[in-house]
Parts: sequence; structure tokens; C-alpha cells
Amino acid sequence: MAENNNNPPEPSQNDNNPISEAPQPENNPVSKAPQPENKPVSVATQPENEPISGAPQPEIPTEQTVEKPELDKLDQPKRELPKIPVELLKLTKSGSITLPKSIREKLDEKQAFAFWFENDRYMLMPVKEYEILDLKLAADIQREKKRRASESSGTDASGAKTKRKPRSKSKSKSKAQSTSGLQPELSRYFPYSIENQEKLQDGIEASFYKLLETPPKIDEVIERIKYMIINYGTGKKTNDSRLKHTIILFVIDAVEKIRDHDLTPLLHYLDEKIVGLIQSAYLYEQSLIFLCGTALKIDQNQLAFSFLKKIFKVIDGYKENFTIMQGLKSITKTVIQADKPLTEEFQLYLHKNLKKFVVGPEIIEESEDIELSEEIQPSEEREQIEPDEERELNEAMGLSELSEEQEQSEAMDQAELDVQEEQNIFHYPLNTDSSLEIVELLEDLQMYDGAYDSAKSLLERIEVEDVHVESVRAKVNALAKK
Repeated sequence: MAENNNNPPEPSQNDNNPISEAPQPENNPVSKAPQPENKPVSVATQPENEPISGAPQPEIPTEQTVEKPELDKLDQPKRELPKIPVELLKLTKSGSITLPKSIREKLDEKQAFAFWFENDRYMLMPVKEYEILDLKLAADIQREKKRRASESSGTDASGAKTKRKPRSKSKSKSKAQSTSGLQPELSRYFPYSIENQEKLQDGIEASFYKLLETPPKIDEVIERIKYMIINYGTGKKTNDSRLKHTIILFVIDAVEKIRDHDLTPLLHYLDEKIVGLIQSAYLYEQSLIFLCGTALKIDQNQLAFSFLKKIFKVIDGYKENFTIMQGLKSITKTVIQADKPLTEEFQLYLHKNLKKFVVGPEIIEESEDIELSEEIQPSEEREQIEPDEERELNEAMGLSELSEEQEQSEAMDQAELDVQEEQNIFHYPLNTDSSLEIVELLEDLQMYDGAYDSAKSLLERIEVEDVHVESVRAKVNALAKK
């Protein structure tokens, strides 16, 4: 068989040299072989001279020095998705959103939502109607920008000159406004200035019309009252006492005017939750007196009696003649103006508590003593109202202006009472002038027997040298004929 000439030639001895097929110069190590000109810079031969110390050297890239992107330098951070079950909302072609049935069932029929974008999230929050007034609406901001731009240019989009029109606020009023004719008297509710008064006026006005609806929205009005006290309060005792007193004036006016509906739950709410939080001693007393008068007018006699007991608990804590007399005159005037028959219980309690300031000391039986909840206990924590504020309030309520001496005598300290272990309370008689005034108060209330007994006791205890002896004797004789 002929040999195959296509077989590869046998390797020579030099084929075992893995470095190169090119002949190598003698005695020239491979490591020092000259490099071609197009060899990469990273393996280029160095000049014979030593490099200058400190000169920057070219960096030899290796796998360890390759820069890698860091997570915190990425354009989009990791999104934190909810870990609780969620509902999905999808836009329709028309751009609207339909809430899932499971959510709709928990919401009011005309539920409003605040919608905004914050921290890469769209936020959706249900809000009450009365809360909308306190929201910063994007649409209002855009309208205001356009209005200012128009005013600055003096022309509208067509180039015509524009005149500034007063802005009109849209207020939430009931349809009952146009049919009942009843309206809130805001000037009566604000005898003095309060911070956030404009917002408070809007809230009170809207609440008044809610009470005119059939049936009245009592629960919603209570929610509005809570909202106004919490959100429009400032943390200042005087201002916040005025705010709560304003709320009380609004409620009693609404209760007295709107007789088609039973609004008694509002009075109970004020009694249990609001009036006891008033820190001004004067406004606390006055609020109780107004509430007592309103309760009498709507024939809520038991509630009126409850207010009466709290009123005298406050008056018992006063130590000055003037402060005591102001309270006694105010409650007497309120009872007379109510022009309602008094229950025997109410009349007896009023009679005894007026008389005790004339004929004392007199022990009030423990069973007749006043029990108050902890939140309504009068104490040194109640703040004395400033003289200017008291004068302003008295003028607003139609009371006479106060003298400097009377202003200085207004104080709310712990009662100067001797409290025995049995919790019986002793009351001390006032001076002759004040005692005579109390006799006249009893007479104005047509409590002639009590007035006569008080005048007679006064005559017996005053000194013969007292300049009022003849006046007291004349009063006793006049009452004896009635």
C-alpha cells in the first residue's frame, strides 16, 4: 500500500518550545525580549532611568478595581409596597374611578375625599363637609393665581380692562333657611374677639342650619362642635374659655328658637362634656346660668335644677361680697326672664341658697348638698378673668359697667368655708347692704315669706348704730303686709 503523503510531518525538536516559533538570540532571556510597538500600554517596557518619585503611575485595571453601580445611586429606589390586603383602583377610559363595593358600603352617600400627591404616592382621605373649609384646595390656589395675574395686568384674556369683584364664600346652608325664616345671631355668640373667629363663624352658621333640617342633624352638630373646639382652640386659657362660651351661646340660642325639634340632647352634651372645661371662673358661672335659663324655658325642669345646684356650688366658692352678689343677681334675673312656673324642688333650693347669705350661719343638710362630677368641680385651677375682659363681657350682656373697686374684688379662690367631717357646709351672712339686696331679690322672685324672714333676721342681728337700721325696719314692715 502506498504511503499517504498528506500525513503531517513529524515535529522537530524545536516544536516543544511553547514560546515562539521565531528563532531566539543566544543568551537572551525571554523576559527581556523587546516588545513590539503595538503592545498594550499596560505591559510596555519602562525607560531605563528610574521614574521621578511621586509622579502618577498609570493604573493597571484588574477585576478587583472595576467600579460597580451602587443601589443608592440608582434613579429609582426600592418601593415599599403594602403588606396588608389592598383593593385595586383603575381609571376608566373617561378618567373616573369606581370605588370597590366593600369600601362604598362603609362611606356616606355623598362622601368627599381629599386627594393629593406626596412622597411618590397618591393619597386619598375621606373628609367631613365641615372640614373642607380648612383644606387648602388646589383649585382655589389656581384661581387666586389667575386673579392676581389679571389684577397686575389690569386686563382679562381678551385685553379688556377688569374690575375687581368681591369674593363670595360658598357656605353650607340648609334648604330650611328659606322656609323657616330662622337665622343664627352671630353677633350674640361673639361678645368679644376670638382667634380663628371667621372659621368659627362659618362652622356655627352651618351647624345652625343643620339643626333646622328634618330630622335635625344633632349627631353631626355634636361632631362639628368637637371639631371646632379641638381645631380652633389655641391652648390659651382665656381664648379657649371664650371659644367654649361662644359654642354654649350658639347652642342655647338654637335650642330656644327651634321649637319644632327636641334639641335637649345638645344641652346634655354641653353639660357633660363642654361647660366643665371652661377655665375662666366668670365664664364658667355665666355659662351655667345661661344653660339653666334655657332649660327652664323649654320645660326641662330636672336639667334646670341640676344647673342651679352647680351654680350655687360656684358662688359658694367666692369670698368677695361683690363676686357673690353678681352671681346671685345674675341667676335671679335669669329665672325671672324665663317666666316659667318653678317646681317645688327648684323654688325651695333657690330660696334657701339666697336666704343663707342673709341669716347665716346656716347648715345645709348633707342630703341637699351638691354632687358634681370630677370634671366640673370648681377649684383654684379656674382662671380669674381680667378686669377689661369682664367689663367687655358685662357690656355685651347688658350688665352695668364695673367700678375699679368692683373689678379688683373679682376673684376665684378656694371657698372660705369650714367643712366638717360630715361635709356639711356653713355659710356666713354678707354685710347689711348686700343682705338688703338679697331680700329684694327674694321679693322680685315673689318669695315673700322668705324675703320677710330674711329681713326680720337681718334686723335682729345688726347693731342699733347701723345706718341701715331704719331701711331694714321699713322693709320688714312693708313685707309684713304682703
